[in-house]
Amino acid sequence: YGLPHLLVLHSIERRVSYWVHVTADECVSTGEGCKILVPTNQTVDTEHLDALLDAAAAQRAASTHERRAFQASARGAPPGRRLRYALLTPRLIAPHGNTGYKRAPEPEEYLALVVRRRSFQVANFKEKFPELLSPSKLRVNPDWRWRFAHSVEQWLESDESSNLCDSMATASSPADHAATAVVLAAYYFERAEYSNAQQLLDDLIVRDNTSPVDLGWLLVHRATLWVELGDFVHARADAAHATQSLRGDEDDPTAALLAGVAANILFVTAGFGSGDLEKVINSNDTAPTWWRAQTLSWALGHFDDRVFDDWVSDGRLSFRSSDDGWGNIEAGRLNALLSSDRQAWKGIVSRQGRLLVRTAHQQCDERGVVQALDQLRRAGDKDSLVRSSAVVWQTGPLSALRKVAELGSPSSITQTTAYATLKLWGVAADSLSGEYATELASWCIRLLSDEDALNAFREKYGLNFRVDSAVLEALQGLLPVASARVRQQTARLLLEVPSGSILAQDWARIALRLDKDALSGISPENLRA
Repeated sequence: YGLPHLLVLHSIERRVSYWVHVTADECVSTGEGCKILVPTNQTVDTEHLDALLDAAAAQRAASTHERRAFQASARGAPPGRRLRYALLTPRLIAPHGNTGYKRAPEPEEYLALVVRRRSFQVANFKEKFPELLSPSKLRVNPDWRWRFAHSVEQWLESDESSNLCDSMATASSPADHAATAVVLAAYYFERAEYSNAQQLLDDLIVRDNTSPVDLGWLLVHRATLWVELGDFVHARADAAHATQSLRGDEDDPTAALLAGVAANILFVTAGFGSGDLEKVINSNDTAPTWWRAQTLSWALGHFDDRVFDDWVSDGRLSFRSSDDGWGNIEAGRLNALLSSDRQAWKGIVSRQGRLLVRTAHQQCDERGVVQALDQLRRAGDKDSLVRSSAVVWQTGPLSALRKVAELGSPSSITQTTAYATLKLWGVAADSLSGEYATELASWCIRLLSDEDALNAFREKYGLNFRVDSAVLEALQGLLPVASARVRQQTARLLLEVPSGSILAQDWARIALRLDKDALSGISPENLRA
């Protein structure tokens, strides 16, 4: 709070009032909430007037997060914020690697280490305190915070959500519910299970019992879902509500981070040229975004060192941090995901996909190639997806292209993936079965033959590229593999293209893909036209 707060307990029988200044240092976590002790030697009387005046005059110190890395701990954060800090600004909570392992970590500190992907520190703490940190002990710990930290660890290590669902069911405080809901929503978001994420967030937002910052946290996550589903009206409403909810906590770095995300959403959903560029740039100039950039910088530095060492090949021993570059890039992705920074998440996932596809292809790992190409698709990185797919098409395995194209079915399309998915269909067409290529080509023809359907598709996802041209490009790749019936339908559609169409060149390329049978029913005059 900006103003000092006192807790006063009055004894009616003794006619004495006891007081305590409510500060973060005085509040002690109980696992379910917080408690504070009121000293019996602090009474409201003239004897303690100076102490009372000191408390009344106390001003909240200006917040600074500089020169604090070595002192990071849960005890330095207000109890009601610790889980949110551990998930969004773990640098403030996770013990520094050079502070040693003399004391057992607090639950929020362990969670922050897990979120920062500090596997070496986590392993050392587990070895030092097995009775507390072994999986079997964490799973049944009576303190909910430990069970929640374990559920997040299981999600990140094994992609399991059952423990997260259990944590959601057993959370008691509004802050616990908000943190768990956000993690579960993030899990659903990455699996494209948007309806599950939305239902979860709807249920919690409607309760209206969370703190303003936690409410803003939930709202930016729901706004991001709306953007992905192409509903910009609801996205802007939630982002605007979140902006209002996040005002007033100037010392809370997570509030600043989330306000920047809300500003991003309002900017990308505004009409062309109508977004407030200055505001969105200033809103994202925050300490948490710098920390994320630093984490990614460490990751890229590690990969650069590795590439250089491999190139030099001089046999020199290299000593690197035990937490490698992949751990840091994972930490950056997770931070963007949990803060619902969709733009940052897309950029990091794309970077991961580029790194993964190269490694997997070199190792002839088909499953890895599929995973990497699909990451590029889900990140909406159409250019990297096309270039990578071209390499796989030339050198194999073609089955990887087929599998990733099957993941990118029409029902999987979102605002982010639409363009990349259409590009993928075209470049991967030769690897598809005739049945699936026919299904995709038929979908393209339905859009191209019905202007209302084309406009509805564009408006549904808020797409800002030439959808008709992208669909034609996909159809061009699919036609040779699709059925003869589809090619005949395309030929008939070709005849309906008006003279001077802006898509004339696209349709000309389509015509070159049509065989003699498809064109057999068309007169020479129409063909020349």
